[in-house]
Amino acid sequence: MITVTNTGSKAATGIVVTDTLPSQFSYVSNNYATPTIVANTLIRNIATLNAGASVNIILTGTLNTYPNSGMLLINTGSVTTASREISASNNQTVFTTVLSGIADLYITKTSSAIS
Repeated sequence: MITVTNTGSKAATGIVVTDTLPSQFSYVSNNYATPTIVANTLIRNIATLNAGASVNIILTGTLNTYPNSGMLLINTGSVTTASREISASNNQTVFTTVLSGIADLYITKTSSAIS
């Protein structure tokens, strides 16, 4: 989930949220406006975000490769605005997930010949 919050005292306008997905991940859907997709980067526009308001963007996707224990999934995000900001130092984030312990079930079935 990505949360964009305006902690300023005035509305922010012309907001662009960029979400670069891990290369092993394929986008399926999200709960907020349909993004523009360029390679594995999702770009969403938010017209206005009032002072003190937040937007939560929940993304659904699938792994497009067999996950291995220890595999790193690195997801980066950023937000920009056309409005003047107090500080842009908090406009980027990196989220890293390390996969651990993966189940691998196997089943076989045999039959005996009937005589």
